[in-house]
Amino acid sequence: MIRCLTILASLVLLGGCALTDEIAASLSPKKETVAAPETPVYCYQTLGQVECYPAPLPPSQAGRLVGYYGSAPRALTGSGPARP
Repeated sequence: MIRCLTILASLVLLGGCALTDEIAASLSPKKETVAAPETPVYCYQTLGQVECYPAPLPPSQAGRLVGYYGSAPRALTGSGPARP
């Protein structure tokens, strides 16, 4: 009988922990997600910083490409940066 009460008490205590986690999760602030830009963005490295443009630069500048969102600015042949 004591064994059954011990098991029952353990289950109640563990159930309370799970309930506490659910309450804490419902009270914590929700994380906001940042939406991806709707227009294409092509970012290139300059001497001081990264600059982004709405259209890709000429292929001669492809070596400076650090990332993009949108259609690929050129065929990625294994050289140069990949999409982040």
